[in-house]
Amino acid sequence: MTIPSRIAIVRPSDVTYMDEADDSDHSSETTFLLTQITNNDTRPIMKFDVSAFTTADVTAATLSMFCTNSSGSQTGAYALRRIVRTTWAPTTVDWANYNGGTWTTAGANHNGDDHSIINQIVALLPANLDGWYDFGDILDLVEDAITNRSGILHIYLTLGQDRTTIWTWASINHATISGPKLYLTVPSLAGESELLLLEG
Repeated sequence: MTIPSRIAIVRPSDVTYMDEADDSDHSSETTFLLTQITNNDTRPIMKFDVSAFTTADVTAATLSMFCTNSSGSQTGAYALRRIVRTTWAPTTVDWANYNGGTWTTAGANHNGDDHSIINQIVALLPANLDGWYDFGDILDLVEDAITNRSGILHIYLTLGQDRTTIWTWASINHATISGPKLYLTVPSLAGESELLLLEG
């Protein structure tokens, strides 16, 4: 028997970005940046609570973000990775520090201490992007969070090489556009709606 499925939408509890050139608190801004420019890299970092689910529940997982502007004509190879230092806080994290400590390599760039490349998603981000963009199936990262991280998923985005394009994304503070969303495909129970929204 085929069990019907529905989509659970999980919104992040924390979203900000690390800026190589600006250590200010960016957590209250309406947009955040993804760039790699010499001495001016920016990397989004976010946290999702998926503890309401089991690995048996979730059959697919997609991170979706709304690009409000992409200035430039170059595409960019990105990596979406798990953050290892889970005590980071949105109001204090910056290029050098996470929360009461320093990244082993600035920008959370040390594989092992700061982030993990296990189950990472690597793909090409289009230029001239406008609107919602899906960052591939991150089911392995979600299952790892459920099984090994008390249901908390910490992730960040980084580019693999210098690009002239600057991608700007709607944050959770945006007035008219909802911020990042995690779409989870889960079993549907009798009488339940097709969409299930979980706040971070």
